[in-house]
Amino acid sequence: MEEEMGLQHFYRIVYCTLLMVTFHRGSLIAQPGYGKIVGVVSDSITGNPLPGANVFLEGTAIGAATDLNGKYVVSSVPPGNYTLRVRFIGYKTKDVSFRMGAGETKEFDVMLALDVVEGKTVTITAQAEGQVAAINQQLRSNTITNVVSAERIQEFPDANAAESVGRLPGISIKRSGGEGNKVVIRGLAPTYNTITIGGEKIPATDLDDRSVDLNMISPEILAGIEVTKALTPDKDADAFGGIVNFQLATAPEGGPNVDVRYKQGYNSLRDEFGQYKGSLTLSNRYANNRIGLMITGNLEETQRGSDVFQASYEVPREKREGEEYAPVTVSSVSLRYRDEVRKRTGFNVIMDYRLNNGKIMFSNFMSRLDRHELTNRETWSESNTHTLRSYDIIRQIDIISNSLAGEHSVFGGLLDWRLGRTASSNREPFNRYIYARELSAIDFSLLPQVFGPDELLAAAFNDYDEMTLYGNNFYQEKSFERDQNAQMNFKLPYTLTSKIAGNLKIGGKVTDKIKDRDRTHWHRRVDYLNANDAARHHPRAGDPDFELKTDEVNDILISNYLNPSFDAGNFLNGDYDMPYALSHDDLNYLYHHFLADSFNRKSSLADLDDYEVHEIVTAGYAMAEINFGRFLMFLPGARYEYTQAYMTGRKGSVPSDLDEGDIDDPVVQDTSATASYGRWFPMIHMRVKPTEWFDIRLAYTKSLSRARLSQMLPKRKVDGSERRVEFGRPDLLPQISTNYDVFLSFYSNTIGLFTLGGFYKEIDDLIFSRDGHFIIDAEKEGYARELDGHTVDQPENNKYLTQLRGFEIDWQTRLTWLPGFLDGIVLNMNYSHIWSSTHFPRSRVVQEKLPVFPFVKTTVVDTFRTGNMPDQSDDIANIGIGYDKGKFSGRVFFLYQGRTLSSVGERPELDGFTADLLRVDFSAKYSLTPYLDLFYNWNNITNEPDESYQLWSRNLTDREYYGWTMDIGLTLKL
Repeated sequence: MEEEMGLQHFYRIVYCTLLMVTFHRGSLIAQPGYGKIVGVVSDSITGNPLPGANVFLEGTAIGAATDLNGKYVVSSVPPGNYTLRVRFIGYKTKDVSFRMGAGETKEFDVMLALDVVEGKTVTITAQAEGQVAAINQQLRSNTITNVVSAERIQEFPDANAAESVGRLPGISIKRSGGEGNKVVIRGLAPTYNTITIGGEKIPATDLDDRSVDLNMISPEILAGIEVTKALTPDKDADAFGGIVNFQLATAPEGGPNVDVRYKQGYNSLRDEFGQYKGSLTLSNRYANNRIGLMITGNLEETQRGSDVFQASYEVPREKREGEEYAPVTVSSVSLRYRDEVRKRTGFNVIMDYRLNNGKIMFSNFMSRLDRHELTNRETWSESNTHTLRSYDIIRQIDIISNSLAGEHSVFGGLLDWRLGRTASSNREPFNRYIYARELSAIDFSLLPQVFGPDELLAAAFNDYDEMTLYGNNFYQEKSFERDQNAQMNFKLPYTLTSKIAGNLKIGGKVTDKIKDRDRTHWHRRVDYLNANDAARHHPRAGDPDFELKTDEVNDILISNYLNPSFDAGNFLNGDYDMPYALSHDDLNYLYHHFLADSFNRKSSLADLDDYEVHEIVTAGYAMAEINFGRFLMFLPGARYEYTQAYMTGRKGSVPSDLDEGDIDDPVVQDTSATASYGRWFPMIHMRVKPTEWFDIRLAYTKSLSRARLSQMLPKRKVDGSERRVEFGRPDLLPQISTNYDVFLSFYSNTIGLFTLGGFYKEIDDLIFSRDGHFIIDAEKEGYARELDGHTVDQPENNKYLTQLRGFEIDWQTRLTWLPGFLDGIVLNMNYSHIWSSTHFPRSRVVQEKLPVFPFVKTTVVDTFRTGNMPDQSDDIANIGIGYDKGKFSGRVFFLYQGRTLSSVGERPELDGFTADLLRVDFSAKYSLTPYLDLFYNWNNITNEPDESYQLWSRNLTDREYYGWTMDIGLTLKL
């Protein structure tokens, strides 16, 4: 019934809109005699196209904006005399007077000149040109959008696409290995946002949620980045924070074109040269410019190692009178020496064919990230142990996107369609760690009741001579997600009068998604290993000088597997020492030659995380753009999306993590469920433009975020060792956000672009996991009797409203009006402040003393805690100060991200926060010839570490140093 109602809603949207279009067709645009204007807007000196230029008929509501290739089409022009005005911030406005005949097509190619102070000669550089292009594209948008142009992307000293997006207002970055990997938009975590490449949505690369890892995308292959923060009905509704679209360009005219970029780099933390990054772009047009071909590729290898300090804390007692919080004390301290080599490979082929009435484009995008991590980790625990671990982890992430799209001028309007297939895979084919331990490792007589990390380390015996091999674990994990979609849109321009014009737009889309995940875990205690077996499978076996060393109970000493060449150097900036490390090569030899085949046992517990999901989303929309002269743009519309999900999860009870089950009586079994729902998304946008240099934008929108696929599963995972059970919830409702935006923009050739705006979001049914509910009486609570005494973890929809608000300030300008050498200064500055309030479901066990048997009454209280949204940074600031003069361009960048809530504990004392971050980067470029540029980048100049803490900044939980990096290279453009 719900499915039928959803489809009826969809058909109703399409039917009503088609009826409206058909009814108005004769009176709006299909009248004989209406003409159109086409052309290209470009720079008068360089000849480069100017995307985002405003092209309109003076004194009317009729106009258009240029696309990425500088092309424009102005439709529905009644016969008469007009002045075509072309405006592009940073350039002189140009007017073209003409007479439009009945049914005539006019072509005007307009070349604009840079606007400079009289008497001055200023040559616009690629950096400034990129800024100007971004400003104009942003101004021409009918919604609230931020843009990074291709030129600015090339000039940023950014390691990947996430870093480039993080330069925009309201966006913070989540980091991995010293570089950004995911973006948080307006305080909303990556899983709540949508990533597209060339308009094609990218499936999630994360193993657990719907987020996309962006550190695998190299910025060199992009034609621009556009972040939409207020959705319109023609965009997918599943984006709370916004949509990040990585634009891909088609081949320009005037080819063949060749663009080669190569650089070599240095990593200060590991004192390592040999890092490289190269990209190649080839493009040309054939058959009288009808056929275009663009090929882009990139290859990169970089060191992303780090020195890491980690600590965990616990609450030793409850707070006393006069204390705001209970004290926390250290439960463990870890030091990690991590080497990680990352290799990125990207390839992009775009072919387009220009028809008489439109074009067809075939786009192919591929990107791959290979990560190989070798880590030594040393841990001291208040449980009186000291461990030394060796990790060897290989990870691979792939994205492949293929699409066939077309645009056609038909029935007086523009019909566009797209067929797409996009797939992502995340694999961990090899994740091995082997560890040794020292027992009775802490002298507790030296420790007070409450102590910190340094006190625990000072109380350690550190008897490495007595450490023995103890355990080994091997994990394999993979997930695959594939989207296939078909969509069609029809936009019909109309002119009611010269003062009222616009367009009607309808469309529909179907997306078919599949995702599967498979986990495997093999493990066993190595202290069970026979010393003779270890000796036979040591890489030095057979060497007459080798003898395997054991302790008095025949356990294997770590001296057999220490790395004699290990040197941690200036570890953690000299604050700590790490004298020993296990040999990865020797332990891999032991693993491959014996442990993997003859020793390890499989754990069935990991199999309970496997699943397969099939999700189908059907959508339809209708919207209208109504322009009342140049003063007011009004854009109402609505979208409807219907979602169906078919899910297969796992259920089972594993008595212990050593239980492998039996073939005839398996521990793990499949379980299936379905879910479906439909939602309407009404939206209204307005742009009021009282002057040529100022406009106000307002938006009311609705959007959603679907539950993570792993949360929706019909899952029942019982861990007997931990007495813990995890349930999925196929009945979870979608999370719905109601969004309000108000933005003011001031712009001119002198000001550049200055924007000030605020936003407010109300989120219903936000999903969080309720962890820690203790089952006292299983039957009374509706659980199976065998779950008595277990702790339950399961997601649930929040019954409380989540609120999020903030403001953004952005200024982009070139100070060409300043005297003398100061006219080369270029500024990009933005600041955002965000507030949020939500409720986190939490459970706690309360015990009350009784005077009679059973003497203690135990109850479980299910409640909520309030706090900020996780991953929301209070303050975000980006400052870019540049200087362009002659052949030289330089930029210094400052990035600040304020405190962020990273994890929510069962009580405030256990909450985790990411500390403030201030990062400084520098880039410079010098043009050696008209075709050859020399560039230099210096990243993380101050060697700023990433830090996190628990409750107070003095309770440091993580400090990670990456060092600074620099690279130098050449760009060749022919």
